[in-house]
Amino acid sequence: MAIPGSPPKESLLFVDDDIDTMDVCSRLFRDRYHVMLAQSGADALERINGQRVAAAIVDYRMPQMSGLDVLQRLQVSHPNTSRIVMTAYTDIESVVKLTNIGRISSFVIKPWHNNQLRLVIDREVEVYRKNRQIATLQRRIEREHHTMLDLLEELEPGFEIPQTNDELKEVKERLRRRVQGAAERLFVQNLLENHPKNISSAARAANINRTFLYRLMRRHNINARG
Repeated sequence: MAIPGSPPKESLLFVDDDIDTMDVCSRLFRDRYHVMLAQSGADALERINGQRVAAAIVDYRMPQMSGLDVLQRLQVSHPNTSRIVMTAYTDIESVVKLTNIGRISSFVIKPWHNNQLRLVIDREVEVYRKNRQIATLQRRIEREHHTMLDLLEELEPGFEIPQTNDELKEVKERLRRRVQGAAERLFVQNLLENHPKNISSAARAANINRTFLYRLMRRHNINARG
């Protein structure tokens, strides 16, 4: 049972035609992860369809559809999912080659020690989480980038999209100055509206020096009312 307020469990998909192996995997990980089990490649692809899965752990040798075939399809449909192969010593050379060229993320040799399996899967799930965080930050940066450019296009008719990093830095600095200026102007206007009697009372209310307030007013061409 999930603890209220805690993040949802990440999902794991185990694929093996051996039911005893599936039972062991379920008991090892069901307390910490949402565990999905499949006894064939076709079953695995059906179960994972539309699901977000942190790691797929697949037996290398299975009838009808091999573990490699399953992982190749998952690499297309679920590119962010970590792909882990369970294999016997006789297949180790081929599996290592697949790992080196990025076709699979990691592998576990049968028979495994439970702690070793936990270590490999926990590590790959953490990689999956980090990659998701990076992707989220990248999307946020892209949104902010486009928002910044749209704002400058509104403020500066004829604004040209920057082509180099130096031009982008200059654009960011111009936008920073504009935003700061707008914030200062709004701050002073609200302050004087709420304290219209004199500058001294307005400065005291904002806990700033009266001279500094006068400077802001001159900078933004705001006239005193008293």
